[in-house]
Amino acid sequence: MEDSYIAAKWENELEKEVKPLLKSQFPYYEDIWIHYDKRVGAELDVGADQDASYKD
Repeated sequence: MEDSYIAAKWENELEKEVKPLLKSQFPYYEDIWIHYDKRVGAELDVGADQDASYKD
């Protein structure tokens, strides 16, 4: 079973950073969808016990 913690964490981080910009540029859109493959943690060898950021 793949750990999806990192994918969910990165989705939330990116949404917080990008959403204000998108809202200012596209005020009529209410939702944005950001998706990282749930295997991203395993593929990049990043575990839930590490404080990794999508920027790294």
